[in-house]
Amino acid sequence: RRQEAVEKARQDRLEQRQEQARQRQLELERQREAANKAREERFRALHRQYPRNKDLWKEIVVLTRSRTQLEKEQRMWMRTKEKQDEYREKCKSSEVLHQDKSEAIPASSGNTSCDETSTQRANLLRDATASAIKDVVLASKRIQQGLNEVLKILKDAETTRKDLYQEYRRNHHFHGYQGVHN
Repeated sequence: RRQEAVEKARQDRLEQRQEQARQRQLELERQREAANKAREERFRALHRQYPRNKDLWKEIVVLTRSRTQLEKEQRMWMRTKEKQDEYREKCKSSEVLHQDKSEAIPASSGNTSCDETSTQRANLLRDATASAIKDVVLASKRIQQGLNEVLKILKDAETTRKDLYQEYRRNHHFHGYQGVHN
């Protein structure tokens, strides 16, 4: 009986030690995971706070806002152009009706000057609208090119940073102090 009790006590201690070892292992894994998460978060924060990246992101935000504003303006000009086209169609239909009436009644030369001025105004408005639309399109293309350049610079900066870091890791090893035998 005594041997059984001693054997049982040994078995209990062994199980307790194994359980303690499992608990320590789990705690170490949790600590490693927490450290990895903290390291990743620090890296992200440093990456965001890096002055060059901050400036580039600010520039991207400004360019994106400008592009959005230009797109809104372009849509507005397109709506204006559609309204102008509708107005022209109305004018053409009223001119056709007016021509039918003028064929029936050949007197009234005052309407032609009114039609000429409205036609001149319409032409001027059309030219101004076309010019404004071309300006908006050109500006949006330039902004798009600028954004593409910024993205290209970001990609180049990232590859350069990785290359430099790899070179640093490869070439800068600490071998001890001079005069001290390690």
